[in-house]
Amino acid sequence: MDGVNEFLNSSILGIQVRPVAMAIGVILSTIAIREYAAKKVMNILAGFAAKTEVTWDDEVIESLRPPLSLFILLVGVWTAARILHLPEKPFHFHHAADLVAQISIALIIAWTAMRLINIMESELKKKSMNPEYWMDTHLVPVLSIGLKLAFGIGIFVDIAQTLGYSVSALVASLGIGGVAVALAAKDTLANFFGSITVMVDKPFRIGDWVKGDNFDGVVEEIGFRSTRIRTSEKTVKVVPNDKIASMIVENMDRRKDKGINMRRVNFTLGLEYKATAEQMENAVNTLRELLGANNNISEEGRMVFFSDFGESSLNLLISYFIKTTDYQEYLRIRQDVNLAMMRALERLGLAVALPTRTLRIEKDGN
Repeated sequence: MDGVNEFLNSSILGIQVRPVAMAIGVILSTIAIREYAAKKVMNILAGFAAKTEVTWDDEVIESLRPPLSLFILLVGVWTAARILHLPEKPFHFHHAADLVAQISIALIIAWTAMRLINIMESELKKKSMNPEYWMDTHLVPVLSIGLKLAFGIGIFVDIAQTLGYSVSALVASLGIGGVAVALAAKDTLANFFGSITVMVDKPFRIGDWVKGDNFDGVVEEIGFRSTRIRTSEKTVKVVPNDKIASMIVENMDRRKDKGINMRRVNFTLGLEYKATAEQMENAVNTLRELLGANNNISEEGRMVFFSDFGESSLNLLISYFIKTTDYQEYLRIRQDVNLAMMRALERLGLAVALPTRTLRIEKDGN
């Protein structure tokens, strides 16, 4: 034992043996701890994660292994460096070791954050494929890039502050530059935030038929500046997203939603004034029965009423929903219903009125 203590208290080439031996012991202990923590403990956590129904927790465990292993090794090396009696000239080695450790820890945190953000992005992409999910598929990369930029800027500022640079001056210059860029690209920024609004609110999706101010067609693409719409004339209209975000947009394909899936028919049918009250009552009842007997017509919103006395006709208000969203099928059913109505009115001795005007001319008695 005395021989060991004597050896540890000795020096080789001017280097004390004890601090070197302690540093080597710390590094060996660190390697052992890293082997246990990065493998044994993480394997236990991975086993718990494997029992869950979701997959993202397994990915998180696997993504944490390399950063955790590197962090433990870094702490061990830094501790060993602090034990050694390092010279302070030509520069302070301990201070340099502290700076390297702080910067390395910041970079490890950034690396870990980027890996976790990638997992989050992958998971959100899967969920956003569901039309009922609140986030649009196009918005996922924007969120991912925004988080990565935020972490990157935060780590950059932290490292700059660690190295002794003036962070306040840097932030002030970035603020002035940001204001200049915002003023120069205000339209682009307006369209960008408009696209974020469209993607979050989801008033429509790609493939939907929409109507709005000066456009009517099928959505082909939702970009970060504009939305492209294919019109019925097969042309493409490019609408800035800031305009879409502030206008009323009617989504015609929302009629396909579960529990709806129908299109409305609403019109006024004018009959000639020569019809009697009894004939009008029979017409109302006959048309109601006709609509009720048609399996393609929904019970919801089905109405037939003698609504008003028009200028040249007795008007029947007719409204009903056809149980289809396919346009051609809708037109076919509507045609069949119209023809059936015409035949029913002919059997009742009624005719559709034409626009007429009666002119009375009174002769002067003188």
